[in-house]
Amino acid sequence: MKRDYPILRFGSRGEEVKYAQLLLKACGFYENYAIDGLFYRGSRAATISYQHSVASLNPDGIIGPLTWASLEQSQVVTPEDPAETEPVICELNEEIFKSWMDLVNVLISTPVKYGPGRGGFDTPDRAWVIRDKSGQYPAGHSFGYYGFVCNSFTNFACAYLLRYNEQFTPGGSMVNLFEVMEAKDEIHPVKGYPSVPWRGYGPHSQRVLSTVSDVPLSLVNAQRDLLPVFLFCGEGRRTRTWYNYSHCSIIVNIPGEPLKRIAADGYRNSGGFSATPMVYRTLSDNWIADFDETKRVRPYGISFSQKVLDRPIYPVRLETI
Repeated sequence: MKRDYPILRFGSRGEEVKYAQLLLKACGFYENYAIDGLFYRGSRAATISYQHSVASLNPDGIIGPLTWASLEQSQVVTPEDPAETEPVICELNEEIFKSWMDLVNVLISTPVKYGPGRGGFDTPDRAWVIRDKSGQYPAGHSFGYYGFVCNSFTNFACAYLLRYNEQFTPGGSMVNLFEVMEAKDEIHPVKGYPSVPWRGYGPHSQRVLSTVSDVPLSLVNAQRDLLPVFLFCGEGRRTRTWYNYSHCSIIVNIPGEPLKRIAADGYRNSGGFSATPMVYRTLSDNWIADFDETKRVRPYGISFSQKVLDRPIYPVRLETI
């Protein structure tokens, strides 16, 4: 546990109570009560239920050091087989972060928009190429992504950060983001497209919260000191289960700074693509609170293994042809 928290009991109030309520809700023991910072009957009952579920805890309804530690640890995933999964690295790697900001600056300062923009890996130039027009890549380019809809963009950005080569996921949104995050580092066929291969992120990513559904962004924000820098998130309405998540975003957790978010927030309807530019924004407490009123996230973090760190950083450029 990173910080010393006060002992919470019946009648306690404040931000620490809100945090405890969030943790209890994420564990499934505070589903029917508000996150109000008031430790009354609902909070006490949820605490006792949680303590009963953990053999080492005394079910006294008081959140002391052992219960705090257990609640926080319940939200951090330990890989089932540590030998197969690289540990999450929480520190900011300056070289990789500069590479990421190069990509962000291209996205937010050019006509790359929801729908028309495309990205891919240019084999001859060993560079990531982003186009401001739709259509196929010219000869010599190894693969392209569909328009930068949310899932395509998060796949593309993850590939950029991990610096994979042309064997990496083609077709962007043809592959479900969650499948890609959990699959092992090997070649898989795309469902419905047996001739199209894709590579999973398994050894380089893992869920950073143990709950599968309805994780509030405020919970991620509250324990950001425990989490990696790059979080790839599914976003969905709070009333849905995880497999119904309908949007993807990337949360950037820079140590000592507020959370940031980038996503393709545009849409497509009967009139076509919205052509909404991507936005890289700092998330205020009010923005996070408004988000949590209707939405939840399912975050995955990137683990930068030595294999990835040793690769050269591919440059990125805009192609306007």
